[in-house]
Amino acid sequence: MKSLPTASDGQAAGNVRPQLPTLAQLGLSDHELQLLTQQGYMRTENRSGKIVHRLRFRDGDRQRAIYVSKQDVDAVSAELAFLQEGRKSRQNLKRIGRLANKKLREHVALLTPLMESCDYRRHGHQFRRRRIRTDNYTLRKETKQ
Repeated sequence: MKSLPTASDGQAAGNVRPQLPTLAQLGLSDHELQLLTQQGYMRTENRSGKIVHRLRFRDGDRQRAIYVSKQDVDAVSAELAFLQEGRKSRQNLKRIGRLANKKLREHVALLTPLMESCDYRRHGHQFRRRRIRTDNYTLRKETKQ
């Protein structure tokens, strides 16, 4: 979870506001800014024929919808993207990992019958050649006696 700068980062806790001036103008508390790092989005709504922009997020069970003026929409969207970039990149990394695992499973499923026809078997992530069973053990035992 990406956290907001704190006093331990060498900055005063109140210095979050200069980094996010437009969100600070909306009167959001530090707790609400922390919530926006994990969730929240901008929504454009049509209210009685007028276009209204709102910043929406949840605070516990309560949904918050804060009006954003038309000239501040781009700035709020940019600051929201800045707050959520860590979470978004982690989500993308997980998505890419899941996609890679899916492709690997598909390729292994295609290769397994072919490899088994060539006397290979699957062992973990590798294909290994089957051992040829012989009676060498019994032959060696007889020669030693």
